[in-house]
Amino acid sequence: MKRISGTIMVVISTLQLAGVGSAQVQTVKAGIDPARLAYVERLVMKPSDIVPWGENMSNEEVAREKKRLMAMEAKREMEIQSSPDLKPYLFHLLDRYYIQSKSPDVVQVLSAIGLRNDLSEEEVAPIKNEIRSITKIPYDKSGNNYLDNFYLMGASKVLGTKKSQENEELALAILDRARDPALAAMAIAPAEALSRIGTSRSIPSLASALRWLQLVAKANNDETARQAAFRVSRSLDTLKERVGVAQ
Repeated sequence: MKRISGTIMVVISTLQLAGVGSAQVQTVKAGIDPARLAYVERLVMKPSDIVPWGENMSNEEVAREKKRLMAMEAKREMEIQSSPDLKPYLFHLLDRYYIQSKSPDVVQVLSAIGLRNDLSEEEVAPIKNEIRSITKIPYDKSGNNYLDNFYLMGASKVLGTKKSQENEELALAILDRARDPALAAMAIAPAEALSRIGTSRSIPSLASALRWLQLVAKANNDETARQAAFRVSRSLDTLKERVGVAQ
């Protein structure tokens, strides 16, 4: 049986998300139970996607543990998606992590909101408004608006919950903003959203983003851009298959 020496880093499926602006956030103060809120917060803040394993684990042991953790993640997502009372708590946490603490962890909250299939237009409208506000502002390479990028990644998950021309256009705007080597990973979330809600008009933009990421990966020997290119390529293939365009 083959052994793997050293510490093994197993990459579990990633969720990338982002947050909402102050005027648009729908906080729910009445009816929030502190104990329930604490539980939902633990549920939303899932463990790191990179899990270190002990030394000298076999391939079989690593595969078995990865399978177990993926099953746990599927169970976590199902609870967030199907628990009827969770939605007010999710928007409460959105306010806490984006408005109050301005934390990058808002991506986790938005990712959780993006798992819901019962979002109303009134609930999603503030998130769309924030996307418009952010994408109008040029990317600041100094990092002063770094929180915006986490918000956009998370918000992409929310856009991916419903097909509409508006959602497609907003996802394309986020994809376009990711045209900076420092933001290569940000292209994944809008690309995956477009694979679900996009039309044939999104294909050229995805193809262009893919070519750009491949060039960045090659020119800079950038593993992040390489992984992003792989994920965007997969999303492009999924969209083509869904809309009936030959590969």
